[in-house]
Order: sequence, then structure tokens, then C-alpha cells
Amino acid sequence: NHGADAVVQALAWAATGALTVFARGRALAAIVPIATAAAFTVGECLRSIGVVGIPFAQLGYTQADTPFVVFAAYCGTYGVTFLLCALGAYVADALARRTIRPLAVCLAVVALAWVVCWLAWPARRAAFATIPVAAVQGDIVQSLKWQPGSLQLAVARYAGMTDTVAARRPKLVVWPETVITERGIGLNGDPVLETRFAQQARRMRATIIAGSIATHGGDFYNSLFFFTPGKPVREYDKRQLVPYAENFPAAQYLRWLPFVGTLNGGFSNGTDDGVYETSAGLRVAPLICWES
Repeated sequence: NHGADAVVQALAWAATGALTVFARGRALAAIVPIATAAAFTVGECLRSIGVVGIPFAQLGYTQADTPFVVFAAYCGTYGVTFLLCALGAYVADALARRTIRPLAVCLAVVALAWVVCWLAWPARRAAFATIPVAAVQGDIVQSLKWQPGSLQLAVARYAGMTDTVAARRPKLVVWPETVITERGIGLNGDPVLETRFAQQARRMRATIIAGSIATHGGDFYNSLFFFTPGKPVREYDKRQLVPYAENFPAAQYLRWLPFVGTLNGGFSNGTDDGVYETSAGLRVAPLICWES
């Protein structure tokens, strides 16, 4: 599946490069850097969405720990990608045309915009984090994860480790993706296990977020379950699946190909955004793996 994803990503990068070259060749000389930056940004966006979308390795994410992060609050990741590409394109333009004026104007505009965004940046005045959160990693290897008996192992290990961290009084406890391997009926079809996790969350006075499988109408979903004291169990179903691993796009037309079955995890796409209340007083909008 990694090979198939690599091929898809390579084709997406090639298309992005071709679009960038096309824009550069058609734009007026004065706006070539802007046109190429816009073309690259559009290509990055298109490769990140859809049934074969690969949202990893976006250029804007590389600036999470740099001063450019202030722009993300106002123009998002793609806006940061555009700014980086524009700066790089203006540098290349200055070298190619041996003129520094367009680059100087670009730098002045970006600097002024940065000052404005910094002064208005909400995170600059945000209080330091004070909510205790526990991330539990049971370290069950993938080769054992779906084997017979793995469900009992996962439940015992994650419930036990969560009881261990209870002494630190976390308000939010997070378990990894699909660690509760309820493949047949799904966690939503196992009221006994749901009740067990809900009671554990109640004892801890904390929200437990557990990665598991959900089933609805015969379809399987890669899901997160929210166990919050005093509230019904909530479920978020992953929307952006890993192509050729969790599902096989257009499999109905390609069944004649070898290995279609082994490259298809049989999951269905979730359809709903989710924002959930927690015991921490935070509203959480979850992302699962590929969606991030």
C-alpha cells in the first residue's frame, strides 16, 4: 500500500509542477512569481483532497515552529504555502532578471503583513495550558493487533494503563487509532464494553477518547469514541481514508487487477464533521491519522 500511495503522490507532484510551469509561461512578467506561487498552492490543495487525496507533507506545515506561523491564523496552511512560494519565486525572479526591486516590494509587503498579524494574533495573548491530558500508548505491535485474542489484550492493557495515570487526575485521556479491535460488530455494537469504558471515564471524572471500529448498516468505519461522564457516547468516523490501505478507490471497476482485495481494508468514509464537549472544558474537533 505504501508503494501505491507513493505512485499517487508522485503523479500529484508532477501535475503540480506542470501546472506551475504552465502558469509561469502564460503570466505577464510582472506577476510571474505570484502566478507560479498560486499555481503551486492550487496543486498542493488538489493533491490533498478527494478519494486518493494525500494531505501529508504540505509546505505550509513546515512553518509551524517559525515566525510564519502567525499567518496561519488568518490564511490557513495553504496561505502559508502561497507566501513561501511567492518569496522563493521573487528571489528566483531577482536572480533571473537581475533586478531587486520586485523582491524588495514583496519583502516589504510580507514584513508589514507579519507585523499586523503578530499584533492581532490571538495565540500571543492566550493563557498557558493548564489542563492535564494523558496520552496512552499500549505498544501492541501491528502484527498482533488483528489476531485472535487481540481485543482482550488491548482492553486489558489500555484500561489498566489508564487506571495507572488516574492518580495524575487528567481531564482528557486519549488512546490511539483503532486500538480496540472490535472488527466484527464494532465498539458501538458491544454495549458491555461501551459501558465498561463509560464507567471508567466516570470514575476518573475525565473524557476518554478511544480509537476503535464502528459498524452501521454493514459498513465499517475507523472511528473515535468519546466517553464523557454524564453525556451519551459520541462517535466520530474518519472521513479521509488512506487509499489502497483502508479502502480501494474505484474497486468496483478494477476487480480484475491482482491484489485489489489485499489493498482494500474495507472501510467506508465518514461524512460528518465533529466537535465534541469534554470534561476538560474544551471542545475537541478530532482528526485521525491521514486527515491531519
